Parts: sequence; structure tokens; C-alpha cells
Amino acid sequence: MSTIVSDLCILERQDTRFVVTALLPAAGDDVEAAIALIRSRTGWPVEVAGDVAWEAPATEEELELLRVYNPDLLYLRDRRAFRDCL
Repeated sequence: MSTIVSDLCILERQDTRFVVTALLPAAGDDVEAAIALIRSRTGWPVEVAGDVAWEAPATEEELELLRVYNPDLLYLRDRRAFRDCL
């Protein structure tokens, strides 16, 4: 495995460890707060790349394409909370 994608960030393998290389919209808009949140939810010491990037939120078109592959909302953490949003 070379990459881990969570709801907060993207971690990429660098040698024998995983390093945060990008922050996702759910992490918030403050780098320090986002890293603190990620560290609080991770079971290992999290390293952060020096050039950590911010990923843009998914567009409506991207969300529609994803919904085609997940019509029953199987890959959402709480399907009931999201069903009303779709």
C-alpha cells in the first residue's frame, strides 16, 4: 500500500512511514488545527510533509459520478445522515 485516504487527509508512504501530504475540506481551513485533529484520530505519530497541499472540495459533477458507483450509500459512515443530503 502506498497511499491512505481518509475523510481528513491523504497520507503517502515515504520509506517505512506514512506522511500527511494533503488536507481535505473536512479537516477545516487552519493547518495547525487540522493536523491536531488528524493526530488525535490516528493511532501512530503522524508526520506532515513540508509542502502539505489543500485539496479542493468535490464538485457536483464528481459527486454525481461517485453516486453512480455507490447508489445504496454502502461506503458512507452513517448512511442515514447522508441520505437526506443526496
